[in-house]
Amino acid sequence: MTAYVPFRFVTDFFSPIKGMTAMFLSSFFRFLRQWRAYDAGLRELSRLGDRELADIGISRSEIARVAWENAERTA
Repeated sequence: MTAYVPFRFVTDFFSPIKGMTAMFLSSFFRFLRQWRAYDAGLRELSRLGDRELADIGISRSEIARVAWENAERTA
């Protein structure tokens, strides 16, 4: 004899898990977008010379911070 489990019980049981999975995936993909924007900004700023960096008001030691702040704002 097999036990009958109502479909609604199964879907109600797993619905929080689906929500957590969706939240994890959206956070993961947002982080990937931020990382790609960070990498692009880092490469672009690293190509500039010290004089060009001084013209825009940042030093070479601030490149990583500026690139990450920009990535957080845009992604």
